[in-house]
Amino acid sequence: MSTAKKSIIDFIKSYTSENLDIKYEIELIFQDVLNCKKIDLYTNKNLSINNNQGQIIDDYVKRVKSGEPVQYVLSKAPFYGRFFFVTQDVLIPRFDSELIIDILNQHEVCDKLLEIGVGSGNLAVTIAAEQLANEIIATDISQKKLDIAIHNKKNICPNSKIKFIIDDFFNSHLCPNEKFDIIISNPPYIPQHQIVHLDNSVKNHEPIDALTDGYDGFNFYKQFALAGNDLLKENGFMLLEIGVDNDLKSLYDIFSMYDFKVYKDINKIPRVIKIS
Repeated sequence: MSTAKKSIIDFIKSYTSENLDIKYEIELIFQDVLNCKKIDLYTNKNLSINNNQGQIIDDYVKRVKSGEPVQYVLSKAPFYGRFFFVTQDVLIPRFDSELIIDILNQHEVCDKLLEIGVGSGNLAVTIAAEQLANEIIATDISQKKLDIAIHNKKNICPNSKIKFIIDDFFNSHLCPNEKFDIIISNPPYIPQHQIVHLDNSVKNHEPIDALTDGYDGFNFYKQFALAGNDLLKENGFMLLEIGVDNDLKSLYDIFSMYDFKVYKDINKIPRVIKIS
């Protein structure tokens, strides 16, 4: 990148002239390197780019144009107004999952909450930061994922009560004498045969075990149906994220012994089910 006298807007235009679809990613890169807000890119005429910053931006943009998600390039992803450290060991937090936080905000603060598959910790840490649960237990099968979640907890809400446990949900000895008010999860719900159709930025970079159960996308829901009564308090409930390819009738059949409610996202797409 030539850093001759040029406005930030002109720099952004030069990177997006051939592909406007990456404008969001380019803006995130500029915000990160220049340590500023999006509005500053377009309104702060005092912003400038030195040679070192220009080289970093060039390198980042090349990685994004090659198909690498900008969140992995920057090692951070936004979620519910906070930034979370991410690597390719964890799924990128997405806006869709914020619906779970919105639903919890409609309820009273719960005593004990369990998350299965904590990943980066975006849900558990946000719940702690928003003070929506007094005690949180967060599990994952991968120590690498837990380490990232612990890192985010220390950075975002170091004094919160989150207990991180490595655990295989399908062979679990988790909290045998404990029951929870709420269980949450964004499980791997993409059917194995659909992986090939995903965008390259997803299937080539995000952890496959966070995307699919290796089968039809329903294995985790079946396990929740089996384990729910053992893990939930009498008036407890589960909030489980679902995918656009998860047939609602099949999910309803899986949870036929429970009360079943569907929440839609801002695009009116079924996104979360409440099981009680």
